[in-house]
Amino acid sequence: MMKSVTLLLLVFLVIGSKCSVGNLPVIHTFGGISQLFTIDLNDKTISNQTVNIQPGDVVYTVFNVTEDSVKMLYYNEQLQGHYIADFYFSNGSSANAWSLVPEQIQYFMYVIPLNYYDSQTNSLSMSGLGGEDYATTIATMTWDLTDNSIEYILSNLTVMNSNPPNGCVGPNENEMVTFFFSDDNSLPYLLITDLGSGEIGSYYQIKGINYLNPEQVNTAYTVTAQGQIFLIVPNQIQHGELRLYSIQIPQDINDKNDIYNGGSGSEGPAIEPKLIFVSAPIYNGGMPAILTQDQQNIIFFGSSFDFSLMVYEVYNIASGKTSTVKISSEDATLLLSFDSYFAL
Repeated sequence: MMKSVTLLLLVFLVIGSKCSVGNLPVIHTFGGISQLFTIDLNDKTISNQTVNIQPGDVVYTVFNVTEDSVKMLYYNEQLQGHYIADFYFSNGSSANAWSLVPEQIQYFMYVIPLNYYDSQTNSLSMSGLGGEDYATTIATMTWDLTDNSIEYILSNLTVMNSNPPNGCVGPNENEMVTFFFSDDNSLPYLLITDLGSGEIGSYYQIKGINYLNPEQVNTAYTVTAQGQIFLIVPNQIQHGELRLYSIQIPQDINDKNDIYNGGSGSEGPAIEPKLIFVSAPIYNGGMPAILTQDQQNIIFFGSSFDFSLMVYEVYNIASGKTSTVKISSEDATLLLSFDSYFAL
């Protein structure tokens, strides 16, 4: 599996206001050897407990989170297979484990998205690299958890320098929203895929973000919440700054199937994301943000430059207001290396 690093920050001089957004979320993450970390932003505490997860089980990500349990997708190194299990907070152990279909899904190269579980269809969807060489061709993979099947949608599009595209479940049912740099012209694009029909849909060139190019940014992160599409972009020029943009997809394109003409050099119709949030310089690697389960907040997080403090910026989508929490921690470097974050 390929992991990618993202950046996220907030400069309050530009956008939004800095104030409390009420009761703050509680964050959890699996990591280390059989450890579950809990970050309580209200009490400003970080704690960890030993849980009943085997050392050979590598937790990739989690979904379908409730107050009592969470489903986790993990890889068993001994059996060399992917599994899904229910993890219960009450006893710190997992149960009801079942394996995914025996396909070589580890060769599907993808970046872990912020939201990828569709509760309406009970499926996981991710964008990545597929095809015969798993090197440059954009593909979408959907795992139907009801009948335990995997479906691939392979496009005829290729990415630049084998950088995996970054996609998430879209605001509409059976929809995927994917960011990528085109191998044809090195420009940034947003792709909309209809998972229900299996059709590669509309492509839009992203304009108005000068530093969004392959020389300065490896990828950008799509996330959907409350029916909106957002784009998280690292600004590597400014030492760990991350920016949040909102995106409006145009509805007046006459021929959406001809928006991106691969190999022709055509740039296609453009969208210009709106900058709505800029973080402070807190990003030092690892997962850049978390979408809370109620989709009310996006939590941007990182650390101080000396790794003595964990810093969390809670952005409330409805109000545009933020809360900043700083917690002293000796585990900052370790926490920043984890991917399986979730927040209630």
